[in-house]
Amino acid sequence: MKIGPSIMCANLLRLQDELNYVSQADWLHIDIMDGYMVPDFTFGIEATEQILNYSSLKSEIHLMSKSPLEHVEQYVKLKPDIITFHPEVLYDPLRVVYKLKEAGIQTGIAINPSIPIVALNEVIHQVDRVIIMGVNPGFIGQKLLKASLTKSLHLADIIKQKGLNTDIILDGGVKLENLKEIYEHKVDGVVVGTGIFHHNLGTEAALKAFKHTAKELHKEGQYH
Repeated sequence: MKIGPSIMCANLLRLQDELNYVSQADWLHIDIMDGYMVPDFTFGIEATEQILNYSSLKSEIHLMSKSPLEHVEQYVKLKPDIITFHPEVLYDPLRVVYKLKEAGIQTGIAINPSIPIVALNEVIHQVDRVIIMGVNPGFIGQKLLKASLTKSLHLADIIKQKGLNTDIILDGGVKLENLKEIYEHKVDGVVVGTGIFHHNLGTEAALKAFKHTAKELHKEGQYH
């Protein structure tokens, strides 16, 4: 299981230090919130560019936007490794998928807790990852919704039936205490916010604890 820290949960007054503390993560997750799709704002394009330029990690931009087609054109220029968007806000989500493929950027789609798996039917065969939101997005520190784990099992079955190589990522409510349960629901990676950046161990030690736990779960090999 791979670990991707969500930089929106970092101490922004010490952002450079925080980026250094998570430099051994598997990827860096950057949420872009437009204040319309979710009731909050995060990083603009200039701040995102500075983060990408500083960090050597594989990068993912998660567009929580009501206008992903418009924003994709801006963020493609920053050349992140992955851009993830919410297909349910678009009449034709494949337009975004094709733009990302043309730019050589991996494609992710994200689904909120209220969105059923069937909403992915049109695009699932065209994307590299699916992010299942474990909480209703917009605010940090929420508890994981158990229904999202059930959704992960359902999605894993669909991916297997279709013969796809699509990663399942869980985003939201991830803690050290529930990592084993998440792993048991056939999740390939997790986006972790407060579970790393607000942990009483400190950011760097918390990431090490997550990676160690994930490694031990993989050794058990019960599910992957």
